[in-house]
Formats: sequence, C-alpha cells, structure tokens
Amino acid sequence: MYPQQLYVAYAAYEKALALDENDRIRTQVVPMYYTLSNDFQLFGNRLYAQKDYAGATRAFEHALLIAKNPLLSVETDTNLVYNVALSAFAAQDWEKARGYLEGLNESRYSSNVPLLLYRSHLAVRDTLGAGRVLEEAMTSYAYDSALVLHFVDHLVEAREEGRALAILDSALVHHPDVYVFPWTKGLIHVEEKQYEQAIANLERAQALAPGVEGICRNLGVCYYNMGVEKNEEALGVQSNALYQRTRQEARSLFGEAKKWLETAKEISPTRETLALLLQVEKQLR
Repeated sequence: MYPQQLYVAYAAYEKALALDENDRIRTQVVPMYYTLSNDFQLFGNRLYAQKDYAGATRAFEHALLIAKNPLLSVETDTNLVYNVALSAFAAQDWEKARGYLEGLNESRYSSNVPLLLYRSHLAVRDTLGAGRVLEEAMTSYAYDSALVLHFVDHLVEAREEGRALAILDSALVHHPDVYVFPWTKGLIHVEEKQYEQAIANLERAQALAPGVEGICRNLGVCYYNMGVEKNEEALGVQSNALYQRTRQEARSLFGEAKKWLETAKEISPTRETLALLLQVEKQLR
C-alpha cells in the first residue's frame, strides 16, 4: 500500500464502521486495523528519518488513534505516544508536543520527557512553567544528574545562585559520589569570585574524578585569580616587610595554580590550559 493510501484506507474503515449498525464487519476490520496501525508506525519512522517531522507526527497520531479504538482492546502503547511527542517536538508544534509530553510525564515514562517538556515551555517563553517542570522532575527521578544540572543552569540564568547551590547540596546528599555536582558548585563559586569555596568543591570533585582535565584547570584558574588579587593587594601595602610577605603569598598561589594546570596539561593539553599556564609562568619569573 502506498503511503497516502494509508489515510484513504483509514477513512474508509472508519466510514464503514460508522455505517455498520448491525456490527457485521467489525470482526473483519480488527485484523486490518492491526496491520494498518503497524503500517502507520513504519511510515512515521520513515518520515522522521527523512526529517519530515510534521508528516511523522500525523502518521504516528493515526497509529495511536487506531490503537485506542475499542475494537482492538489493547492498552495504550506509551512508546507510540512518545514517538508522537518526539516528532511534534521536532516539528516545533509546541502545543501538541506539550499535550503528549505532559501525559507521559505524569506516568514517569522516562527522565528525558521532563527535559523535552522543559524545552517546549521555554520555546514559548514560559520560564516559570519550565522551571516548575524540572523542579518536580528532580524529586520524581531521585535527583537524576541531567535534570539537576538543567535546573541549576535554569536558576543560574535567572541569577538565583543561592537556590542553585542548595539544589546541588540536596543532590549530593542523594548521590555523594557524582563528581559533576561538586564541580558545578565550584564553577558557580568561581563566577561569584568566591575562590576558597570554589577550591573546596573542586577538590572534592577532583578526588572523585582525578582524570577530568576541566576540574584541574578550574582549580588552576582559582589559584591564579587568587594570586592576581594578592598581587593587587600588595600594591596598596606601604610596609616593605608586609609587601614582601604579600608578594610571597601571591607567588605561592601561582605555584599552586601551576601545579594544577600542569596536571590538566598532562591529561589533555587544551589551548585554554596552555595559555593560562604561560600567564602563570610569567608571574613566577
């Protein structure tokens, strides 16, 4: 059967059933409906692969309509519902996508569902609704790391760093061995120029994941920035003895920065790390 003939067949079956007052053809239609539903799903998959997302949505919805027909006596296929939601999302049909995603979210189909629902709210500039989705989903999915990090990003974007840090603290209670949580806490503190708090969290992350270049580089950044601040502090000191002591403290901080940046370089010599390492070495000359 050609693709467009699927819709013709569906309309014909529906019309025949509507006119079948004595239920004479219902038993004959049931196996045809099973076949038609499967054909619509295959057609939807093909259209999705071809990036015809609106067409895929239409095909999947027809498969779902047939599956929900009382004649078939089958439970709703949540995988099929997800396919409809995913294709509607890809087609940027936000209202339709949200409708299907909300149902899937209520049944806790997958932790990916609230992320899609979050983005569909953002697409129509509903930031409050978007944040609410993630906040509820975090507890439903036991502080899944992807959900936590998306919600933290959402809060930081809204300049709610305090709430973001509190969420990460709660996540660490549930998952103390997930290194991205203290790493993210450290990054927030870096942005706030709270370098000592940043170092404490980054060191915790580094202990959990010693082979991550970014954590080591971030530690180097903290010590480097602290060294720069200490040098600036020394410029305002009038006592020579205090000046020398402050400069030595700055040099020690630059030494720590160099240690962490060299560790990062050994893991992966990124351009950013190499550039900062040059700056540190200049300070140490």
